[in-house]
Amino acid sequence: MISYRVMRSALGITVISVCLLCASCTQEQSPQVPSPSVTEATTFPYAPDAQACASMNTMWVDYIDQLYANGLSDFERQVLADCKVTDAEYAAAKDGFVSCMADYGWLVTWRQSPSSGYEVSALAGNSAADSSGANAVCNDDWIAPIEVVHDGMIFNPDKLTREQLIRQCYQEHGVSDGADASDDQFQQMMLDDAYIPSTPAAALCFFNPDGSFPYVTNEQEAWDWNQQRAAARGVTLPPWPYASPS
Repeated sequence: MISYRVMRSALGITVISVCLLCASCTQEQSPQVPSPSVTEATTFPYAPDAQACASMNTMWVDYIDQLYANGLSDFERQVLADCKVTDAEYAAAKDGFVSCMADYGWLVTWRQSPSSGYEVSALAGNSAADSSGANAVCNDDWIAPIEVVHDGMIFNPDKLTREQLIRQCYQEHGVSDGADASDDQFQQMMLDDAYIPSTPAAALCFFNPDGSFPYVTNEQEAWDWNQQRAAARGVTLPPWPYASPS
């Protein structure tokens, strides 16, 4: 069985982390599949509908324009034409992904916990050792851009940069790190590999500024991640429970 964990970044961009549970696997060739078909669809627009998108955040409209320019499947063009993704459309994308994988001999089982991804196992008669080729095609044709827009508009509706999200979170929680820095200076601080958030509140903002990352959801979890970050840089932080230096 192959386990896939979906991890969302602060910008809502989906990254698939693949854990192969077999000791040795061979890479299969990426299957060649036709574009997904969509029942009830009569046209597949090659650009977002300007009127439908007029009321949407321009940063997201620009992002969706770029998705069209990069190439989308028929299904994805239909869904993204109005510059938003409803829960029903997201559910249809997940169903399409499952059906696409089944066409290549793989069973997809969604995990029950939120944002925790899915597992893939071979259906009867499938002798392929690795599902990554099928996963790449089905993910691209059905769910990847749909999930980015659906989740991104929930967790980051203004489509702020990661640095902007962190600074906003710092300000909301009274974090002093970089409080007097200019925007450029704050961005450089965030990009500095040596930077270590100073408090649990700062760590939670740093690792999960928009609340979309399911593995760091409270200050204790954030402090644990921060201790690991610090240890990798030769710095020892106080243990949890954290006591602010007097």
